[in-house]
Amino acid sequence: MNRIFRALITTTLFVCFIANLSAQVVSSSIIGTVLDSQNQPAIGITIFLKGTNQGTATNTEGTFVLNKVQPNTPYTLVISGIGYKEQYKEIVLTPAEELVLSIVLKEDLTEIDEIVVQGKSNATQIKEKSFTVNSIATKKLQNITTDVNQVLNQTSGIRIKESGGLGSRYEFSLNGLSGRQVRIFVDDIPVDQLGSSFNLNNLTVNLVDRIDVYKGVVPIKLGADALGGAVNIITNKKANSFLDASYSIGSFNTHRAALNSKYRFQESGLTFKATGFYNYSDNNYQMNDQPVFVNGEEQELDIERFHDQYTSAMGNFGIGFTNVKWADNLMAKISIATIEQEIQSGIYGTPVGEATEEENNTTYSIEYSKTKLLNDKLDMNLFVLYNEVSSKSIDTSSNRYNWQGNIVRTENNNLGELVREKTIFEYDQTQFLYRAYATYDLAKSHQISVNHIGSMIERKGENRLNAKNNEPFRSPNTLNTTVSGLGYQTVFFDSKLENVASLKYYNFDMLTKNAVQFQHNEFGIQDIRTSQQHIGYAFSSRYFIQPQWYIKASYEKGYRIPQPIEIFGDGLRVLANPNLEPETSHNLNIGMTHRLNTNSKWSLRNEINLFQRDVDNFIFIQQFGVFSTYENVLNVLIKGVEYDVQYSREKLTLSGNLTWQQVLNNEKYVAGTTTRSRVYRDKMPNTPYLFANVNANFNFGKIFSKIDMSMYYAANYVHEYFLNYPSISITETKNIIPNQFLSHIGTTFSAVENTYNLSVELRNVFNAEAYDNFNLQKPGRAVFLKFRYFLK
Repeated sequence: MNRIFRALITTTLFVCFIANLSAQVVSSSIIGTVLDSQNQPAIGITIFLKGTNQGTATNTEGTFVLNKVQPNTPYTLVISGIGYKEQYKEIVLTPAEELVLSIVLKEDLTEIDEIVVQGKSNATQIKEKSFTVNSIATKKLQNITTDVNQVLNQTSGIRIKESGGLGSRYEFSLNGLSGRQVRIFVDDIPVDQLGSSFNLNNLTVNLVDRIDVYKGVVPIKLGADALGGAVNIITNKKANSFLDASYSIGSFNTHRAALNSKYRFQESGLTFKATGFYNYSDNNYQMNDQPVFVNGEEQELDIERFHDQYTSAMGNFGIGFTNVKWADNLMAKISIATIEQEIQSGIYGTPVGEATEEENNTTYSIEYSKTKLLNDKLDMNLFVLYNEVSSKSIDTSSNRYNWQGNIVRTENNNLGELVREKTIFEYDQTQFLYRAYATYDLAKSHQISVNHIGSMIERKGENRLNAKNNEPFRSPNTLNTTVSGLGYQTVFFDSKLENVASLKYYNFDMLTKNAVQFQHNEFGIQDIRTSQQHIGYAFSSRYFIQPQWYIKASYEKGYRIPQPIEIFGDGLRVLANPNLEPETSHNLNIGMTHRLNTNSKWSLRNEINLFQRDVDNFIFIQQFGVFSTYENVLNVLIKGVEYDVQYSREKLTLSGNLTWQQVLNNEKYVAGTTTRSRVYRDKMPNTPYLFANVNANFNFGKIFSKIDMSMYYAANYVHEYFLNYPSISITETKNIIPNQFLSHIGTTFSAVENTYNLSVELRNVFNAEAYDNFNLQKPGRAVFLKFRYFLK
């Protein structure tokens, strides 16, 4: 712990030193925010002093800093951008003055009609990078009752399997890689080891500005040990003050609230941020054809799901400085979260009536970022985080329930409902995470970037009802990792060709104390220590054949280090496996995108991507009756194709995508033998291989004097697939997850320039039966009402 606090103090002092140094170097400066006519950040707007060579451009947040301005000299500040009227402002700075400006652009309609290539959105700029990436802007989704999981599930290459309703366990899959093989980030910081509070189904879209989905090569800016993909959630970074609050209510007694706010003092740059969410649901939806014994005979009945309440809440508060001359962002934050959950069912649909889980989470963080250092060539970002998680799993009941929620018998043994010894398992986990990232422009078309991220995790716990078996948890289990990256980017032929090459160094050190059972039910403690180092590398390239047509290719050799849940288990349903090995993957992507936009009234975009993943030591969750554990499945070959299309015309937007993938067991022989495996080149169990999505959105405009109306339709299709290997499965319904086709519709009303918003949604319109994870039924038809207030 002393090491952690020393590192924290050192990082804080370094941030203060940089801030102080920067403040001494710059005597006079101009700091500003540029917004478009919709009060959104305007990107790439040119700002320069007329008659000089001093100038800059707005960043992705619409802000700019112009340093080293000569005081006591009259200047004309020019603000210009494609599609906007040029603006001028006469200024004279006093010595050491920091002039703060807020500029709102006006559209030049004549110029917009004449030009073919207009300014590109943030999402479009990300998509045109050399990496294979989908960038999803959430602005149009923020009025509906949806979370990040549901948004991602409409994206090509992504399939999210859920075991129930709100807050249920889920498995995230991207191009055939599942679970923790795909890393989750929030504003470039990995959060998938910080506890269940950061699960994607807890985050409503009100808290999110954009979602970037990287497939294959992951840029070193993210830095962590992603095997073949990553999801980076970008929160709202508007430079101006705002308030975004929402509340929704719906079927199954579901309540969801979200708050996202920021207030900035223009003169000093002092900034306050507050965000939070609250989620609750009874999850008491209907389940069809469940086996229930009535008068000694088994019958299949439609019943209401019971004992499945879920509650989660989080509050985050930050204070710091934004868009000042010595920092783009210096922010200290504290986050407190809690989760309470009833466990509704065991594996294979066994009803559970009393087992529960809960978690408390506290996170402290400091972030510092500054661009345009060293003659506008150096950008840097520093981040440090300390996280504490306290988790408890309770399974102490001797009662056995049926699907009607009735006790059918009481056992006289030491087994809980999940058919293992009765358990009150508690663990405390701490993580210290730090990151340093910097880019430097070597020349006009050459940029070098470096990134170093380190994580120190310590977990200690015990089973209060059976300490003998869990004695090793009383001693801390540790998992320490570092990933260092070096990247080199080149741009040629008037930015038509972009190349990025990178190296990553992975260092992994784990200490696990494992319980070993000897004769006469005696237990001993075995220390298992693993320390490994690996080097990965990647290359990606993008070339514009024509202004509206570009191709991409990328290759990566990546590593993924097992995470705590995979190594240590959860103390209840997931067993520990300290012998897990890191995964290795060779990732290949080839893609092409074409946009047709002959005028400003309509556009058509087509995108196709071919992918292959060759994974060694593939980690896959295996079921053993009511338990599960993560194991290395030696070698898995993944190959597939995905297609995206989008058509926009004035008020109408149509989009769709299709994904076909083969996730194959590529181990030719049974482990340790020369016997050919029966499942060689067979599809991996419980893995979808064909799925598609369709979306439509129509904006009616003003239906009354001050009220706008829009409607959306979304459909999702998943083709049937086997729960087991197809070659050894019994072709009966119980071994197949059937075809799934779900439709959703919604209507939104907005008033006073989108300040007041009301939406009504109907999910699973036709009340179709839907099965995902281990053949457990998901919710049927549901209605939601959401009110959102947005003040800018």
